[in-house]
Amino acid sequence: RGLWAGSGPLIGRVCLLSVSQLLTYDKARALSEHWLHLPGSSPWVHISASASAGLVATTVSCPLENVKTIIQNYPALSTRAACRRILSSAGYYGFFRGWFALYLRLGPHTVTTFLVLERLRCWMGSAYAT
Repeated sequence: RGLWAGSGPLIGRVCLLSVSQLLTYDKARALSEHWLHLPGSSPWVHISASASAGLVATTVSCPLENVKTIIQNYPALSTRAACRRILSSAGYYGFFRGWFALYLRLGPHTVTTFLVLERLRCWMGSAYAT
């Protein structure tokens, strides 16, 4: 159990993070094109959309990140017990403890990922479907 402690919340976090990044990026890209009055190929559109995707992904994944951390520190706890521990010690805000630090890690990663994705789409001649 020690080696796999926190793996359940980690898998949930990874799924939520990936889905929220991908879905948010596509919608934010379309909105950024409209609000910034720039073409879809503009790097500023990609940066704006990917920064938005990073914000959403951070907010969605932060609660499970905190649950995973509690379980890794106390391997005998279940996911439910870890959630109760967070709620009893810090309330609902406890699930978002470390949000800024998590965004400092995920934000640049998300921006870099989607900038590379868009550059690869351009090189491969793949048009973006809006």
